[in-house]
Amino acid sequence: MKPMKGNKRWAVALWGGLLLFSALVYVAHYLIFRNVHDLVFYGLMDVASLPVSALIVTFILQRLLEYREKQSLLRKLDMVIGAFFSEVGTGLLKTLFAYVENRGDLLPQLLVKASWTGRDFARARREISAMSLRFSTSRGDLPGLKQMLASRRHFLLGLLENQNLLEHATFTDLIWATFHLAEELDNRPGFSGLP
Repeated sequence: MKPMKGNKRWAVALWGGLLLFSALVYVAHYLIFRNVHDLVFYGLMDVASLPVSALIVTFILQRLLEYREKQSLLRKLDMVIGAFFSEVGTGLLKTLFAYVENRGDLLPQLLVKASWTGRDFARARREISAMSLRFSTSRGDLPGLKQMLASRRHFLLGLLENQNLLEHATFTDLIWATFHLAEELDNRPGFSGLP
């Protein structure tokens, strides 16, 4: 509670100091120029322009603060996404790739070259999204996949506790899909005769 009182005292002192300084400037203006008409005229003009100035400054500051906050959030999200792919995502993608029956159709889109630009990535994304992939559960190691996801469960739960994920719907959906896969594998007593 004491820090609040200290902050309040500091704010009162600041406001008081600024008002006192303003009053001293007006008194100095009067003593130097002895012109009450100009003093009142310019004082009223300053007061009249104050709301507009406050609005402009508030708007600009709000935009700047929002921009900085968004940049900070994006940096944190990049770190979280990087941690996900380091711990789970890359291994999961490699494991799941074994289950794709028509992976020959997919491979040319996944061969990223150093010369790729944003357009190349967008094109590859469109083409992959348009593909109809076929999966077969007999192609991969389901018990190994189950064990891998079970060993990363606490890490994934920790990611979901991060409130910043709400800003990145696609990544949140990826985490949920990973959880659904882990739960589906967990609830299976065995993996023979799967549909």
